Amino acid sequence: MEITFRPAARINPFKTDICYKIIQNQEKKKLLNIFGTAHGIEMKLMEDTVGFGTVVVNSKITKTMQLSNFGDIGSKFEWDTLFCNKFFTIQPAKGYLLPHEDLLFNVTFHPNVPDNDIKFKVKCGIEGADPLYVNLVGKCISQPEDTIQ
Repeated sequence: MEITFRPAARINPFKTDICYKIIQNQEKKKLLNIFGTAHGIEMKLMEDTVGFGTVVVNSKITKTMQLSNFGDIGSKFEWDTLFCNKFFTIQPAKGYLLPHEDLLFNVTFHPNVPDNDIKFKVKCGIEGADPLYVNLVGKCISQPEDTIQ
């Protein structure tokens, strides 16, 4: 008997019995136990969209977003915000997240031009795993003249 275990993804520890059945009396007997696990990276963003609502031009608002590492291996991460840095900043922009740890990011919306539909899908590269994505959404208006003093 040969048993091969080749997981393609992280698997929590498990135990299973291998049994055989005697045909004549239909008796089932345990032959052996198999124990296993597959260590890996399992990062997840707790939000898929961060909405900022409407902001007045040249002001800013900051919200938090959480990244969790449910895996058994730590990994480096880095946000690709070069294409949207005119509107959004994510801090920390890069770093390392230990296994079974969480990290809060400060996401700041700081538009400097009026725009009713600001949307970006931002990539977070994860070393050794598929990238993660978050949608950042907001609006920017000019300051109403009746509020200027």
